[in-house]
Amino acid sequence: MCKQTTAPDMISELTVILKSVSPASAQNRVFTEKSSLKDGLGLDVTGLILFAVAVEDNYDIRFNDADNIETVGDMIEYILTEKGR
Repeated sequence: MCKQTTAPDMISELTVILKSVSPASAQNRVFTEKSSLKDGLGLDVTGLILFAVAVEDNYDIRFNDADNIETVGDMIEYILTEKGR
C-alpha cells in the first residue's frame, strides 16, 4: 500500500530543506500551511531561489508556473499537483 503524503509531513520535509539551505532562517520558526514564503521563511531573494532549487531537487519537480505560490500551503499544493502528473 502506498503511503499518502500529508501536509504536516510535507511541512516537516520543507523545514528540513530550509534548514539545509539556511539554518539561521529556520531557527526558532514554526511553519504552517499559511506561512508566507516571502516573509515567513525569513529568506532574501537569493535564499528563496536556493530554497526553490532544493525543493525542486528533493521532489524531482520544476517550478514552471510559480507566480501564485505565496504560502507554504500553496507550495505543498503545487508539489502534490506536479508529482501527480
